[in-house]
Amino acid sequence: VYRLAAPFLDLLPEPPRSWPGAWPTAALDWSWLDGPPLRLELGFDVPANGLRLAIGDGRLLVEDLDMGLAGGRWTARIELLRRGAGVTASASLMLEDARAGELLSLFGIPAGVTGRVELTGELRSGGRSIADLVAHLEGQGSVRLRDGTIAGLGRDEAGALLLGVVDRLPYRLLGGDLRIARGMLESAPSGLTLAGGGLGGEAALTVDLYAWMTRAQLTLRDADGRTGRVELSGPLSAPKARLVAPKESEVIPEALASPPDVPAPRTPPPRADRAPASPP
Repeated sequence: VYRLAAPFLDLLPEPPRSWPGAWPTAALDWSWLDGPPLRLELGFDVPANGLRLAIGDGRLLVEDLDMGLAGGRWTARIELLRRGAGVTASASLMLEDARAGELLSLFGIPAGVTGRVELTGELRSGGRSIADLVAHLEGQGSVRLRDGTIAGLGRDEAGALLLGVVDRLPYRLLGGDLRIARGMLESAPSGLTLAGGGLGGEAALTVDLYAWMTRAQLTLRDADGRTGRVELSGPLSAPKARLVAPKESEVIPEALASPPDVPAPRTPPPRADRAPASPP
């Protein structure tokens, strides 16, 4: 659908899955929003996908978007409003019962997580380019994964023996609230909760969506009260993870429960309403 619409709506020729980490900075021509009113309703019987679309008078509205995604269902409402040379954007999103590994692979992220995932989000942004929209993204949401495993832990042997984790970390539930400010996604102050698989714990997560980098720390506890942590950092396309556990005689320092450092700040493209550029 994107490839068919791109030449008519002056969209970028590269498919969206190629954008993360190299978000297009070229200012887009949003004048197509000013055309005469047009309404479309699309539906497909197999699978049962569909949407209603209204465009014109400086506005694009997508309602009742309902489609299969990564083995689950994605529903959404999306709105674009023309504002000067750019747009403001808002979206309400929900993803239910999707396969975590398959969903991650759609964004070029190694599928080291199995299980089923549910996501919700209320998002808003503004700007002239795709990069603007990512850098200025704001909102909140939630994530919930269930009945899966986390693989690819480059553990030290002491950590593996202490917590009984060899190649995969099993979980019954992993989730919590999320928030986004200026393109930076973070877990809420309460963190993400992990339960099941013989271990419990909580996680702190930071994802710089503009730079496509992440830093996370998952503190683990087994049934005997021993603790360790999983640390993950680097580009989302190739994050590095390791399982670390202290010596059994050590008292766990308070630092283990503190959130990870925020990735180094970066300068996003200017907002369209502050420094509008001339159309290309």
